[in-house]
Amino acid sequence: MRFGFKHMHYSLPNTVSITKIMRNIPNNQELLKKIQAGGISKIPASNDVLLTELIKKTITDFLSKYKVQKKCIKKIYIAHSLPFLSPSTFSFFEHSFSDLGLENIPRAAISGQPCAILHFCVYLAGLQLNKLELNDSILVIGADKAFSNGERIFFNSAMGDSVFIGLITKNTKDNLILSSYIHTKVVAYQGENSDKNQIDDFRAANPSFIRMAIENALQKAKLNIQDIKYIIPHTPYTQIWDTISALMHIPIDKFLINYISETGHLNSNDSFIHYTRATNEKLINKNDIVLLINPAFGGTRGVTIIKR
Repeated sequence: MRFGFKHMHYSLPNTVSITKIMRNIPNNQELLKKIQAGGISKIPASNDVLLTELIKKTITDFLSKYKVQKKCIKKIYIAHSLPFLSPSTFSFFEHSFSDLGLENIPRAAISGQPCAILHFCVYLAGLQLNKLELNDSILVIGADKAFSNGERIFFNSAMGDSVFIGLITKNTKDNLILSSYIHTKVVAYQGENSDKNQIDDFRAANPSFIRMAIENALQKAKLNIQDIKYIIPHTPYTQIWDTISALMHIPIDKFLINYISETGHLNSNDSFIHYTRATNEKLINKNDIVLLINPAFGGTRGVTIIKR
């Protein structure tokens, strides 16, 4: 079935330097050097803004910019990597969608595969479109943010705040999804809180898992790596992609990591946001084929192959 992103949009707060983010973190100098060595110099961050405010603003801008037919949106999925969205007493959906004309559309928040979860939502949307009419669509939203600088620091990386929105439909000629692939083999089942031996085992296995995910996604699309103009990866740091480049004999300049210095780790949203930015800047052009990949700590890998 042919489907893809009819429209794509994202929102980022103003950037803050890593030096400022790290200012009050204990024993910060060595950690700061490691984060900077990973390619990050600043991240989009606003501790005082609620995630619901960021989502509502992004949706408002998206609906205004693209004149979306709201009556054709049949489902809304919010993908979030961080497990906590809001207290149970806080009406998260109501605060995110009130007064936007989307209140009566079925919606769900989906998590559980950390930084690969947006790829899973794209896969799920593709399945759901099988049951819908040509002009119907599904709104996929990736949304995550931290509320303190300490929360932003994660395994020698720094997390920024972001919201990505994509309108997925069968009725589009652009941003066609050629392959959507999810693979899960959990090694460190408690994420960053896992036992040290489990974390070490995951890190040792992760490059091979990533290679397998890329190869399987390509096979599913009946493509070779030579068909791919760019690999747009998850961006907690650059070193993992140096490893994959060497492991798979892929030139490092095929990995689009241009934006990591000013976004850092954007959970499951970064590869989709960087794809959108690269298309806006004409770095990716009509008929270019790109592979987006997010390996999640623990581990799940999500891959989406898109033909511009």
